[in-house]
Amino acid sequence: MNIYGSVSNQKQMEKIYDDRITRWVEPYSSIYVPTCFGQTHVLISGRIENPPLLLLPGLGMTSMMWLPNITVLSQFFRCYAVDIIGDFGRSELDSVRYYPKNAKQYSFWLTEILQSLKIEAVSLMGISHGGYIAANHAALMPHTINKLVLISPSAVVLTLNRVLPRIIHYLLIPSENNRRQLTEWLLGQSAATRAEYYEQIYRGLEGRPKVPIPLIIPGKVWKQIKAPLLAIFGGNDSAIPASAGSNRIQRFLPQADIVIFRDAGHLVSFESPEEFNRIVVQFLTRG
Repeated sequence: MNIYGSVSNQKQMEKIYDDRITRWVEPYSSIYVPTCFGQTHVLISGRIENPPLLLLPGLGMTSMMWLPNITVLSQFFRCYAVDIIGDFGRSELDSVRYYPKNAKQYSFWLTEILQSLKIEAVSLMGISHGGYIAANHAALMPHTINKLVLISPSAVVLTLNRVLPRIIHYLLIPSENNRRQLTEWLLGQSAATRAEYYEQIYRGLEGRPKVPIPLIIPGKVWKQIKAPLLAIFGGNDSAIPASAGSNRIQRFLPQADIVIFRDAGHLVSFESPEEFNRIVVQFLTRG
């Protein structure tokens, strides 16, 4: 079985991706970077002389989740939007048995990508699962990171008691009603977010992405991060509590910039794109 659960579901999710990419900022290039886990798909946009910015999406979201942000970001940066290996999107595992199973293996995968792109140092931005990957890579390879932006990062605090029981309940009783309820809970209360992503998340629950389940990023890992850090949370995030997440980051990195979008949920970059873009650009271009 592939990560999509079925060939028909894979075709439908690929269609969602194909429809969205028609809205991507022009011009852009689409490339595949060979890694030890398989071919990693990267969308590149922005002037080549601009400073590099690598973007890591949330679980099940693909690089297309940066659509509300990429036009602005590409004006200031050379953007590299990655489809995470083992997850949905255009990246392709060589084998479903061989995928990144922990933070160190994700960091090795990112290092392969950056070396292939001939990028020695980069700013890194990740949301949710992508934030988990970004934070760990910044800790393991601090000399390669210029600045770090984390949006609602997974494993910033222990949240399995919020998320895992709902997922287990669905896996045990995969009824249409439970699938619908889980989809709505994951997307939060924003009508715009549900309208944009409902089908993608609903179909994604049929699949089984080959990704590890992060527990919590240890304090010693946070302390290893040397790059300037901007952490962004949504005040209405049902998965990652903003107060607990921001407090834990400030406990280990008191110099970090913290922004909480009081009325936003988990997908801050989609729900409040104009203000999000302004804050991120301001942080990344600050001397």
